Amino acid sequence: MSDEDRQAGTVKWFNDEKGFGFITPDNGTIDFDEFDKFVKTYPELGIENTRDRFDKLDDNGNGSISLSEFVDGFGKLVVDPEIKRAFYEKHQLVDPES
Repeated sequence: MSDEDRQAGTVKWFNDEKGFGFITPDNGTIDFDEFDKFVKTYPELGIENTRDRFDKLDDNGNGSISLSEFVDGFGKLVVDPEIKRAFYEKHQLVDPES
């Protein structure tokens, strides 16, 4: 997927304990939730109000998205491959990187 097909947004908040948060796309159309269930996070960095680029996975209104990269002042956070795999299986999605 090209950069033109990706959306950009800002993480509104993230709950490490619950493992989810909300992202507001730059176009302001919707808040996506459960976007980070497959992201390996580093709580000591803090990710609220960080910038993110993501691929929208579907248009059925449930707001599922796939993070392509997660960039903050400290650099990229990495995607945990096992959690990512489980996320794609749960939502019956095809991983575009496989």
